[in-house]
Amino acid sequence: MESSIDVIIDFGSLKIHTGYLKDIHNIPKKSLYGLTINNKIIGPYLFDENLTAELYLNLLSFKLIYILAIIFSNTYDPGISQERIWFQQNGGPPHFDVNIRRYLDQVFLNCWIGRR
Repeated sequence: MESSIDVIIDFGSLKIHTGYLKDIHNIPKKSLYGLTINNKIIGPYLFDENLTAELYLNLLSFKLIYILAIIFSNTYDPGISQERIWFQQNGGPPHFDVNIRRYLDQVFLNCWIGRR
Protein backbone atom coordinates (compact mmCIF):
# COMPACT_ATOMS: atom_id res chain seq x y z
CA MET A 1 0.00 0.00 0.00
CA GLU A 2 1.30 3.43 -0.88
CA SER A 3 0.43 6.65 0.81
CA SER A 4 1.33 10.26 0.40
CA ILE A 5 2.34 12.10 3.51
CA ASP A 6 2.94 15.81 3.70
CA VAL A 7 4.22 17.22 6.95
CA ILE A 8 5.60 20.71 7.34
CA ILE A 9 7.14 21.80 10.61
CA ASP A 10 7.53 25.57 10.74
CA PHE A 11 9.94 27.18 13.21
CA GLY A 12 9.85 30.68 11.76
CA SER A 13 12.75 30.84 9.32
CA LEU A 14 13.37 27.08 9.47
CA LYS A 15 10.94 24.78 7.67
CA ILE A 16 11.23 21.02 7.60
CA HIS A 17 9.30 19.24 4.86
CA THR A 18 8.83 15.50 4.48
CA GLY A 19 7.52 13.71 1.45
CA TYR A 20 6.35 10.27 0.33
CA LEU A 21 6.03 6.90 2.07
CA LYS A 22 5.62 3.66 0.15
CA ASP A 23 4.52 1.22 2.83
CA ILE A 24 2.74 2.79 5.79
CA HIS A 25 2.22 -0.57 7.54
CA ASN A 26 5.92 -1.23 8.15
CA ILE A 27 6.94 2.17 9.48
CA PRO A 28 8.78 1.89 12.79
CA LYS A 29 6.96 3.87 15.46
CA LYS A 30 8.83 6.79 17.00
CA SER A 31 7.69 9.25 19.62
CA LEU A 32 9.03 12.77 19.24
CA TYR A 33 9.19 15.26 22.10
CA GLY A 34 10.64 18.72 22.38
CA LEU A 35 10.01 22.04 24.04
CA THR A 36 10.55 25.74 23.63
CA ILE A 37 12.07 28.04 26.23
CA ASN A 38 12.57 31.76 25.59
CA ASN A 39 12.39 31.28 21.81
CA LYS A 40 14.87 28.39 21.95
CA ILE A 41 13.98 24.94 20.68
CA ILE A 42 15.14 22.17 23.01
CA GLY A 43 15.24 18.71 21.50
CA PRO A 44 14.01 16.84 19.62
CA TYR A 45 14.08 13.71 21.74
CA LEU A 46 13.15 10.53 19.90
CA PHE A 47 11.90 7.41 21.63
CA ASP A 48 11.51 4.00 20.01
CA GLU A 49 8.43 3.32 22.11
CA ASN A 50 5.57 5.17 23.72
CA LEU A 51 6.67 7.64 26.36
CA THR A 52 6.12 6.04 29.75
CA ALA A 53 6.25 7.73 33.13
CA GLU A 54 9.69 6.18 33.71
CA LEU A 55 11.09 7.50 30.40
CA TYR A 56 9.52 10.91 31.04
CA LEU A 57 11.04 11.10 34.54
CA ASN A 58 14.45 10.27 33.07
CA LEU A 59 13.99 12.97 30.43
CA LEU A 60 13.06 15.53 33.07
CA SER A 61 15.75 14.64 35.59
CA PHE A 62 18.70 13.91 33.30
CA LYS A 63 18.14 16.32 30.41
CA LEU A 64 15.72 19.13 31.18
CA ILE A 65 17.14 20.16 34.55
CA TYR A 66 20.65 20.56 33.14
CA ILE A 67 19.38 22.56 30.18
CA LEU A 68 17.42 24.88 32.49
CA ALA A 69 20.50 25.34 34.70
CA ILE A 70 22.42 26.57 31.65
CA ILE A 71 19.68 28.80 30.24
CA PHE A 72 18.75 30.32 33.62
CA SER A 73 22.17 30.31 35.25
CA ASN A 74 22.68 32.23 38.47
CA THR A 75 26.28 32.85 39.54
CA TYR A 76 25.27 33.69 43.13
CA ASP A 77 23.39 30.48 43.79
CA PRO A 78 23.41 27.84 41.03
CA GLY A 79 20.48 26.04 42.64
CA ILE A 80 18.13 29.01 42.33
CA SER A 81 17.37 30.69 39.02
CA GLN A 82 17.27 34.46 38.72
CA GLU A 83 13.88 34.20 37.07
CA ARG A 84 10.87 32.35 38.31
CA ILE A 85 10.33 29.32 36.11
CA TRP A 86 6.89 27.83 35.57
CA PHE A 87 6.80 24.41 33.97
CA GLN A 88 3.71 23.43 31.97
CA GLN A 89 2.74 19.96 30.80
CA ASN A 90 0.31 19.22 27.99
CA GLY A 91 -1.62 16.49 29.80
CA GLY A 92 -0.18 13.33 28.24
CA PRO A 93 -0.68 10.11 30.23
CA PRO A 94 2.87 10.02 31.70
CA HIS A 95 2.30 13.49 33.18
CA PHE A 96 -0.25 12.10 35.67
CA ASP A 97 2.15 9.64 37.32
CA VAL A 98 2.58 10.29 41.04
CA ASN A 99 6.39 10.14 40.77
CA ILE A 100 6.35 12.79 38.04
CA ARG A 101 4.17 15.08 40.14
CA ARG A 102 6.38 14.59 43.22
CA TYR A 103 9.48 15.34 41.18
CA LEU A 104 7.97 18.52 39.72
CA ASP A 105 6.87 19.64 43.20
CA GLN A 106 10.44 19.25 44.46
CA VAL A 107 12.23 20.84 41.51
CA PHE A 108 9.78 23.59 40.58
CA LEU A 109 8.52 24.23 44.13
CA ASN A 110 4.87 23.92 43.09
CA CYS A 111 5.45 26.25 40.13
CA TRP A 112 4.18 23.90 37.47
CA ILE A 113 0.93 23.71 35.54
CA GLY A 114 -0.84 20.40 35.10
CA ARG A 115 -3.20 18.01 36.83
CA ARG A 116 -2.21 17.44 40.45
